[in-house]
This record gives sequence, C-alpha cells and structure tokens, in this order.
Amino acid sequence: MKRLLLLVALGLGGCGSLEAYRARTALVGATEPDLVSCMGVPAERQFISADQAVMQWDYVQSGTDIDVAFGIYELKLGRPGICHAVIRFDKGYAEAVHFTGSDVGPTDPDSICGRLVKDCLKHRETTPLPPDFSNVSLLK
Repeated sequence: MKRLLLLVALGLGGCGSLEAYRARTALVGATEPDLVSCMGVPAERQFISADQAVMQWDYVQSGTDIDVAFGIYELKLGRPGICHAVIRFDKGYAEAVHFTGSDVGPTDPDSICGRLVKDCLKHRETTPLPPDFSNVSLLK
C-alpha cells in the first residue's frame, strides 16, 4: 500500500516538476520576444545595463486542498500556490532561468512553475535578433 501511494503521488506530480527542470536549460538562449510570445508579458522588468535585464513572470494556481485518504496515509491534490519565473537576459538572449514561489509539496516542488513554461517548451520559437536589438524597445 505504501508503494502504491508513493507511485500515485509521484505520477500525479512529476510532470510539472520535469517541465520546470527542463526549462532551466532548454530556455537558455531563447530571445526576449520569443519568451514574451509563449509566456506573455512579464509582470516585472529590471534593467541592469543597456544590454542586461532581469524579467519575472508570475503564475498563480488557485484552488483548495483536496484530501484523499488511504487508511492512515493522506494525499493532497489541487493546492494553491504561486510561481515566479525569473529570467536573466544578456543582449536579448536568456542567460539563466530560475524559479521562486510557494512549493506544492515534497513530491513536486516545481509543478506550478512547470505550468508556466509548458507552452515555451512545446512550441519554442527561435527568432534571431537584429544586431541593433534593444530590450528597452520592448517597453513601448
């Protein structure tokens, strides 16, 4: 029974974490316009220099806990939480991808973040940037 419960918990939660894990490397090299097209407009943007910026995308999962009891074991599904995808750019290209926010649980700490980057991983665009690209122009 313990093994079955563990397999169910890992099976339900593993996809989002895997996508978040993959995004940490797969999105490096993506352009700012490409990430805006698949993740939407960032909630926050901070410019470090003319060539470097940090952008943050937010995803909020609403809902309440659903408890499924298996004797003395309990599985929680549908927990609310928030993910902040923080991406650092250099000359318009993603240099580093990080996630912060609330954890869903010990079996799937990044599942909410996986939902935020899911479309970028499935439909990654590779738009080359012009030599005179300026991330400041994205503010207009």
